Amino acid sequence: MKGFSTIEMLIAMTLMVLVLSAVLLLSFGNQSLLADSAGNVEALSLAGQALDTEEALARKDFNLVVPTSTVQTIGLVAYKETIQVQTQSDYLTKKVTATVAWAGEYNRPQEVTLSAYVTNFEAALSASTCNTELAGNWGAPVIANTAQNFAQLVGDSSGTYTLTGLNAYRGRLYVTASNSSSGKETFFIFTTATSTPVLLSKLDNDAAANSGLTALAVATSTAGNYAYVASASSFARGQLQILDITNPTSPQIVAMYKIPTSTVPSAGLGNAIFYQDDYVFLGLTKTSGGKEFNIIDVHNPKSPLWVGGYSVGNDINSIYVNGSYAYIASPNAQNLIVLDISTPANPVFAGSYAPAGGSNGERVLAVGDTVYLGRTYGTNELYLLNAATPASIASLGSKDIGVGSATSINGMVVRSAVAFLLTNTQLLLYNVGNPSSIAAYAAPLTLPNASSGAALDCEGNTLYAAANDATKHGYLYVIQPGV
Repeated sequence: MKGFSTIEMLIAMTLMVLVLSAVLLLSFGNQSLLADSAGNVEALSLAGQALDTEEALARKDFNLVVPTSTVQTIGLVAYKETIQVQTQSDYLTKKVTATVAWAGEYNRPQEVTLSAYVTNFEAALSASTCNTELAGNWGAPVIANTAQNFAQLVGDSSGTYTLTGLNAYRGRLYVTASNSSSGKETFFIFTTATSTPVLLSKLDNDAAANSGLTALAVATSTAGNYAYVASASSFARGQLQILDITNPTSPQIVAMYKIPTSTVPSAGLGNAIFYQDDYVFLGLTKTSGGKEFNIIDVHNPKSPLWVGGYSVGNDINSIYVNGSYAYIASPNAQNLIVLDISTPANPVFAGSYAPAGGSNGERVLAVGDTVYLGRTYGTNELYLLNAATPASIASLGSKDIGVGSATSINGMVVRSAVAFLLTNTQLLLYNVGNPSSIAAYAAPLTLPNASSGAALDCEGNTLYAAANDATKHGYLYVIQPGV
């Protein structure tokens, strides 16, 4: 038998090398494919779990649905999980996008993305129109409106309008004021289509008195749009007024309501207000043996009905309702008082918190189980509190925001992990993502002419602040992110 020639042996060896190479490539290719497939399955699972978590947070508190970024290591693979949030135009819905990224075989970048919509059913009639997610350069906020003098904005340059409250809601800005003389308007509606608000209408809430209004809450009901305002005009005539603002160019007073004298026998003027689910929660100045906290049924805004109340024994400076609890800021030693309002006819004490120092509780709001307490100037004007169990509220962290009487917190908005604080003269921004180490998020923004902060609110990505100068003349500021 003839042997193989040299050329035949070379051809055979070449074919063998090619076959072996193909087998090896197929083997390694299959291993890469298997590794990528396993990573893909893990990432899809993480993204799905992230969306489930966001849906649970939305049910607890819609404001908890905010952008986040975390890294989770499983085995030898690090998965970066990013949550993006887009508030929809109805302010009741958020699009949540979960992206999970990792390095695949040979460090090839891999990622999967899942999206879902979450809805705020709990506050459909009174949803906040503030985007919880930040956009733009809030590390350098700016005042957008060149015209800030309130008297000039309302066409009465010689008038004195002391601002007391504001509410930005669905393209409108609602403002309340008190006045030094009767015959001056105390309720104003602006459009916010431009950087400088444009007046649509104004109204004197009580021609017979000049103390005016102290706070407001705007909401939508099946009957139309209404503004609920706390009145300091007269104890005899009432502490609550309800205005039909369905036509923003012609607001109408549809109810002036007085708390029954069996509940508030004397003194006690409207001082703070909150609206939720067809109930108004009205806080009064200190009464004489009466109840400063009152719950009023406004299912029919034209016929309000007192439901229940609670005696705080002092002024109520701020109210925030979240779920079945009402959080109250007052000058008491217990700057924060928590009431269980699950039975509106019988609100009961659930807990309190007494910070060190003699400052007063001035502003309060809650996001999930975290309560933000703003105080008058002194030691630690800002507190973050764990109120998951109201009977045993604990401090998560606090911050002394400065020295001097100008550091009282008169307005407060929390967006994502940033707290916006209105003092007497400035807007302060703090990163509160780590409550035990609260740090400045931006340099203080000084508000021209301001010597007494009045109110702070937000719509979309814009903040609105109200303050007064030393002569009680009001100023209005539109604040946006810098470039």
